[in-house]
Amino acid sequence: MRGIFLFILLTGYASAFQQVAGPVVIGAEIGGEAVGKHILINDENQTISVGISAEGEAAKFLEFEKRINIAPFSSFELQVEANLKNYAGAAGKQLEGFITATKEGGDGGAVSIALALRKQVIIKPLAKPPPSPSPSPTQIIQIVVTSPPTAEKPFQFDNFALAILSLVIIVIAVIRFSSRK
Repeated sequence: MRGIFLFILLTGYASAFQQVAGPVVIGAEIGGEAVGKHILINDENQTISVGISAEGEAAKFLEFEKRINIAPFSSFELQVEANLKNYAGAAGKQLEGFITATKEGGDGGAVSIALALRKQVIIKPLAKPPPSPSPSPTQIIQIVVTSPPTAEKPFQFDNFALAILSLVIIVIAVIRFSSRK
């Protein structure tokens, strides 16, 4: 019976701290940096403190907050930056690792319970696009754009003149038909 109670206690405790599924995938140009997002969720009714760490081949290229606080019943979007300024490898080779979010837990008597969530991180180094050549003074071409000559438009009534003319015709027609009776 005691084992069942402990299992229920631990599963209830574990479900209060969660993360969004799927790996964090970051594509960054070699020599540059890019940002990915890792979302952590606190379903407890109190603020929790979470320590963040990284391991694996990708860890030395990752930058992020090492400790965060998540408000009750809310989520936190951890910005994970991949900095490839010192990367000397080839483009297209994936760097893989893990981010671990550890919530120091409550107290189980003499034992402290910690909950750790691991998230896979994949950095995809991308080749830099080739620089576009800048024009040399001999390559600059001056282009002069001229508009074609405008032909004179034939005389046109504007809308106001047409409205006045229409009104005059209507008034004449009303006077004429009313005088026939």
